[in-house]
Amino acid sequence: NQLLVGTTTGITPAVFPSIQRLYAATVASTSVDLISGGRIPLPIQRDGYVIKEIHCHVESGTSIIINLDTSAGGAQTDAVTCATTATSDVAMSANFTIAAAALMELEIGTVTGAVDYLSFSVWGTITRE
Repeated sequence: NQLLVGTTTGITPAVFPSIQRLYAATVASTSVDLISGGRIPLPIQRDGYVIKEIHCHVESGTSIIINLDTSAGGAQTDAVTCATTATSDVAMSANFTIAAAALMELEIGTVTGAVDYLSFSVWGTITRE
């Protein structure tokens, strides 16, 4: 999933990833919305995009289930259970195509244990116009 440029012997190639990070954040347990059923607004992306992967982990506690959803609700992506180890979904299968300027939110599912932080990143491609 990379484009390599300059692969001649003795030349360090330039590497261009085939997907880019769309969102990334760390949310503290002091956030009023880091609770089971909480919703946290995400920044607006001016272009449409396709979500390819979600990576996450929690510090302390046991786990948090997350997904992305439109602010109106009802268009959830795959749910990912973020554990104390690196966790990911790299084969998104539900509602992964997002329109330009869509109002998206990080939706918090069940929180298990006394989690201190949730750290997540969302990766994908920009929709060609």
